[in-house]
Amino acid sequence: EHTDYSEVPVEERVDYYGDLDEMLYPKAMTPETEYYYDKADIFAYVGEVESTFDPQITTVNPSMENNLIMYRDSFGNALVPFFANEYGNVYFSRGVPYQMTDILNVGADTLIVERAERFIPDMAQNPPVMEGPVTATKGEEKEAKEGLEEISIEESGIYYKITGSISEEYLDTASKIYIRVNNDTVYEAFPVNYEKDEGTEDNGFCLYLLNTRIAEGAFEAQVIVQDGDGYRIVAEQTVQ
Repeated sequence: EHTDYSEVPVEERVDYYGDLDEMLYPKAMTPETEYYYDKADIFAYVGEVESTFDPQITTVNPSMENNLIMYRDSFGNALVPFFANEYGNVYFSRGVPYQMTDILNVGADTLIVERAERFIPDMAQNPPVMEGPVTATKGEEKEAKEGLEEISIEESGIYYKITGSISEEYLDTASKIYIRVNNDTVYEAFPVNYEKDEGTEDNGFCLYLLNTRIAEGAFEAQVIVQDGDGYRIVAEQTVQ
């Protein structure tokens, strides 16, 4: 259950100045219509909060239950009080990429992502920081060597971040990319876009693995692509 704001009295005032207006026309800002609901806030901010534009905000609401994480951009600032009034604990973050360990730290049972439409393509370049899900191939794996363009590994906090790209001839819009580690466990990687000198390419992949999974940052990798024709091993090599 949540508050039905269609039943809450609201007052319109032309007194709001947007951040873009302030940046573009600092000496000639034009106020916009803002809506003020006749409902008292029942949440409190944790720590000092300058405004709802802050990069990270935490709220508590003893009268409510459940915990929420909301990843949002600057346009989501107006949503802060609405969600803070409905959940016992809320963590709002504008950080990118999204850190999925936040779910455990907050004990969240709800996750919301708010992004302005023009920022949605960025999500294809910055996948969430989380360990890739364990999976299994369910069919014959054919070899298609030399299908891997590049692969690399780097430390990223508690993870190793494995990135690379695959020859486009082995990919379509529904392809899935897997990495078998040390001839054992298979993990699903995120498909990603990445920048090159000639523009943005869409044949990349990214996999995060807990650093306890790989001894000293080196492992034997099989890169596997699944498409309508089944599974293809496009590379088999040591990554370090």
